[in-house]
Amino acid sequence: MYFMKITKNANGKFVLKISKKEWLKLGQGLTPNALEGKSLPQARKIVSNLLYENTKGFFSDQSWEGVRNVWAALEAQGIDVVVSTEGGGYQQDEQGRPSSKNWQFSIDFIDNKGRPKTLNGRLTAHGAGTVEDPLARYDISANVF
Repeated sequence: MYFMKITKNANGKFVLKISKKEWLKLGQGLTPNALEGKSLPQARKIVSNLLYENTKGFFSDQSWEGVRNVWAALEAQGIDVVVSTEGGGYQQDEQGRPSSKNWQFSIDFIDNKGRPKTLNGRLTAHGAGTVEDPLARYDISANVF
């Protein structure tokens, strides 16, 4: 008895055959997407709540750990996030020092009617450090639309 087997068809293409038992075994351990099957408002609320829970307080690190924790919290719920600094990135104050950094993100999911939907959002780390180094400490705000 086999669980997985690769065979070659007469047309030269390879086919992977897998038993139902093995297929189910492969799917174990995967976190289902918390947004699948939800309406757009429901999905927006789920993401907004996760953002709110993970952006509380001030952060001080050199590698945007607070921001990385936000993405990790979404991924822990099975939510795939595509992040970009395009159209954002660092913002500067009047003296040319970085005062904040912006990230754009998008989340794709299938709604309760079986249609593909996309949530877009923006996360900003606002400098709350010293005058000389505003980003030595930062606060995070995020919204999803």
